[in-house]
Amino acid sequence: MHRFCLAVIVLSGGCTFQVNGVKEPASNPPDAAVAAELPDFGDAPDLATAPPPPDLIGLDLIGVDLLPPPPDLRSGFTPSHVAAGDYVPGASDLTDVTEIDTKAKKIRINGGAAQDVPAGVTFVDEGKTLAVLSVGAWTVTQDLHVVGDRGLVVVAAKAVTVSQAIHLEGQREVPGPGGAAASGGSGQGADGEKVGTYGDTGGSGAGFGTAGAAGGDVVNTAGKNGGPSYGDGMANFNAGSGGGNGGDFNKCPKPASSGGGGGGALQISSAVSITIAAGGSINAGGGGGRGGCVDTPTLFASGGGGGGAGGEILLEAPEIAMTGSATLAANGGGGGGGGANGNQPGTPGSDGAPGPGPASGGTGGVPQGSAGGAGAGGAMGSFVEAVAGSGANSKGGGGGGGAGRIWLRYRAATPPTLLPARISPPAAMDPTVP
Repeated sequence: MHRFCLAVIVLSGGCTFQVNGVKEPASNPPDAAVAAELPDFGDAPDLATAPPPPDLIGLDLIGVDLLPPPPDLRSGFTPSHVAAGDYVPGASDLTDVTEIDTKAKKIRINGGAAQDVPAGVTFVDEGKTLAVLSVGAWTVTQDLHVVGDRGLVVVAAKAVTVSQAIHLEGQREVPGPGGAAASGGSGQGADGEKVGTYGDTGGSGAGFGTAGAAGGDVVNTAGKNGGPSYGDGMANFNAGSGGGNGGDFNKCPKPASSGGGGGGALQISSAVSITIAAGGSINAGGGGGRGGCVDTPTLFASGGGGGGAGGEILLEAPEIAMTGSATLAANGGGGGGGGANGNQPGTPGSDGAPGPGPASGGTGGVPQGSAGGAGAGGAMGSFVEAVAGSGANSKGGGGGGGAGRIWLRYRAATPPTLLPARISPPAAMDPTVP
C-alpha cells in the first residue's frame, strides 16, 4: 500500500492524509472502508521503466488513411430542367456519334446503322417534350444531326468537347428536334389569306426569342402579324415555332407555300466543362418558308410561307469556352416568295444558318409574286429583327421568322471565354452554377 505524505510535523510521529481526515500514525493499517475506496493498481507497469511512445516526427504517414477521403465536390451537380438523377457520375463516355434520334431513342456511330446506346449510357424520355442522354465524357468528332419529336438534353459527368457541327435546325417545313411544324407552337406564324379573286397574302413568320415578321400585303389587305415571343427566363426550355402557310396554301401541291419548321432545342449540362472548339458549331435555326405555288391551266398561284423561328441552345457547366471560329446560332428562317399566276413559283426562304448574316427571303415569281422577308439574325453587334414579306404585287411574300434563345450558365468565378466566337442571337448570361 502506497502512503501519500504531504507534510512532516515534529510531534510524536509522521501522519498520512486520507479521504476521511487525519488517522492514526502510519504504523496502523487503514481501516476496511478506506481500503475499499482506493484504486487497485494491480500489475500496472512502472512508468519510470516503460518504453517511450513512438516519435511521430519523421514517421512516414504517406498511404496511411488517418481520415476518410473528402467527398467528391461535384457529386451535387444538378442539371436544369430535368431530374437530378439524370446526372450519373459513373456513366460511360460517348464519341463518334453522327445521329441522335430523340423519338426512337437510337443513335448512329460513324454513320452506321441505327442502334441502342452502348452500355453505361442511358437515353430516356422525360416529361412530354424532352429526351435525356446521360453520358460520361461527350466528344463530338464528326458532324452530328439531331432529329426527332423531342428536344435533347445531354447530361455529362465529365468534360464535353464539340469540334464539329451539331445540326438541330429546321429544314424548310421540317422542324428541328422538338420544334413545331408550320402554323404550330406558342409563337406560331399566322396563315396568309385569300383576298378577292387573285390576291393572297404571305404567311407571317413565327416568334420565339424575338417576334416573327408580318406576311406580305396584297391590294388593300395587310398581311397578318408575326408570331409573338415567349418562354423568357431560365425556368423555360423550348424549341421554335412554325411559320404560317401562304394564302391559298390548301390549293397547292404539298409542300409548296408551307411555313418553315421551328428550330430544335438542345441543352448540354456538364459537371466539369464545355468547350466549343474552333470549327465546332451548334445550329438551331428555323426553317425557311416555301415559295408560293403556280398552276398553269387555271392561272392559279399562292402566297409565300412564313419563316420558322429559331430554337434554343443552353450550355451549362462550371467552365465554358469557345475558341477560334466556334459558333452558336438560333436564327430565324427566311420567308418564301409569292408565286405568279400560271407562270413562276416563288423560291423558298433560306433556313436559319450559323453564318454572319440573317437568312434571306425567297424571290417572288414574275410578275405577280413578291419577295419573302429575311429572318432575324446576324453576327454579334449587328443582330437584326425579322423583316416583313413584301407586298408589292398580288401574291405576298412570307414574313421572316424570329430568332430563338441562347443561354450560357456558368460559375461566376470562371466566366466564359467567348471571343472571337460567333453567337447569334446574343446569349443571355447566367452565373449561377455552384
